[in-house]
Amino acid sequence: MASAYKEYGICGGCSKSIGCYAGQSVQYYKTNGKLYHGGCSAKEYKCEICGSVIQYTSSMKYSTMSSVGHVCKKCSDNIQSAVNTYNKWGKCECGKRFGMNCAHDLHHAMIKANILGKYSTSYSVCSSTYGRLLKAKTLRSIFNNKYNKYTKTPKNGWFFCYQENSGQGHVCVVHFKDSKVAHHTSEYYGSWPIQEYYI
Repeated sequence: MASAYKEYGICGGCSKSIGCYAGQSVQYYKTNGKLYHGGCSAKEYKCEICGSVIQYTSSMKYSTMSSVGHVCKKCSDNIQSAVNTYNKWGKCECGKRFGMNCAHDLHHAMIKANILGKYSTSYSVCSSTYGRLLKAKTLRSIFNNKYNKYTKTPKNGWFFCYQENSGQGHVCVVHFKDSKVAHHTSEYYGSWPIQEYYI
């Protein structure tokens, strides 16, 4: 008896069925409410972060595609630039160390990458001169206002990440590849009950 064919939808590019038989897999993308085969070109898509409309081509690089939608190269580069600056600087140049430094150092990297600015002493910051945030939950609030939030473990892409266990928050940048963590800044606590991914 032939295995059942599972259809996910109709391709918006070639108008053919997108699906596969049991034990097989098919690559497809969703953009603006429509599905497309991996090799079919959609006319356009909206960046998940900035909302800009960008022409899609089948030659788009992996770094511009995430498991939750499309991300333009500029925004993707911004997330990765936070990783690059984190790897370069490591610690905030204020020279101070606190009990937990995940937000402190990540905010420093985001400032160096021109993603965020410094904050005043009306927030918990390392100093009035450098203005790097010290609390993961404060960065979480910024992530909520600035990015889209996802709570399912991503398949592919770069994400700002917030994790929490028993009231203790943690932030980092994490890179997923095939649903596995390929790279992360500072620590990554995959077993903590609260996992939020921002892009």
